[in-house]
Amino acid sequence: MLNPDRLVEYGGKLYSRVFNRGYILLRPVINGVIDESTSVSEHRLAYEIATGIELGDDMVVHHLNRDRSDNRPCNLIALSRRDHAKLHAFEDNGDGSCLIDGKVLPPYRTDKKDLSSADKKLSSLVAYNNEIYVRKKKNGYYTLFPLIDGKIDYSGEIAEHRLIYELHNGVELTSDMHVHHINHDKLDNHPENLVAMTRSEHTKQHALDSGYHVEDNYCVDCGSKIGWKSKRCGPCNQAYRRKVNGRKEPPNKCELEELIQTRSNTDIAREYGVSGTAVKKWRQNYGLSSANEQHGWKRGRKANDGVNTTQQECA
Repeated sequence: MLNPDRLVEYGGKLYSRVFNRGYILLRPVINGVIDESTSVSEHRLAYEIATGIELGDDMVVHHLNRDRSDNRPCNLIALSRRDHAKLHAFEDNGDGSCLIDGKVLPPYRTDKKDLSSADKKLSSLVAYNNEIYVRKKKNGYYTLFPLIDGKIDYSGEIAEHRLIYELHNGVELTSDMHVHHINHDKLDNHPENLVAMTRSEHTKQHALDSGYHVEDNYCVDCGSKIGWKSKRCGPCNQAYRRKVNGRKEPPNKCELEELIQTRSNTDIAREYGVSGTAVKKWRQNYGLSSANEQHGWKRGRKANDGVNTTQQECA
């Protein structure tokens, strides 16, 4: 006799539910009669319909929250028999809380007193895109490490909020893109709490959220667009600092060539109000050698004779 409370429809077909060892089996209903000769596991059928993947006999469907009757697609993940056995062994010896639909389910074991030091390092298990990760806190964020053959792959580290954003929006973020937490809770990785933006936009957003009034900023001297905290662009700022500090404009190539013939870097630096390192950088930018090198000496040894091309250019 059909029990209306046990009837369920999958793929346009009607089934009757039967409970067996905690699992739910489905038996086809044909012409109002239950076919007792055949049955299919509900969790396997639910996974195949949700993902469009036809599972082979070597594949097992795992319940993330260990509730065999919870056959929601978000609670199911397909594994090989070997990986399934290893996963259960891992869960039975560690803290295996799972993330499903943005909610962290209670761990399978909450008492960590009897765990080994290695097991205590395992924070929780999560599954994304049919892959299993170990989740740990790092710098205030949740970080994921792939679990491969029962071992943690630390080289495959990825930030959980970046992975969730990519999977939810179907995009692949580049290294120059940031994922911002709208409510500023670094551990709240719900998709609706995440938004992608560039590095500069991310900095500006945090400034706005902190009470700063941020607008497009322009150099006060030349009018070029600059960062929101700056007052002048780089070249204008250098010119302004030279003016305030009473410094001269840097010499051109020919002028510097004449100076280094008779004066040391320290004397030149003192005249222009800069450091000796600045003079050295001027020489490097112009491709000029030091005074010792121009006189044919380098570290106590005479250098190869050559024509001074700079003097020809300035002649």
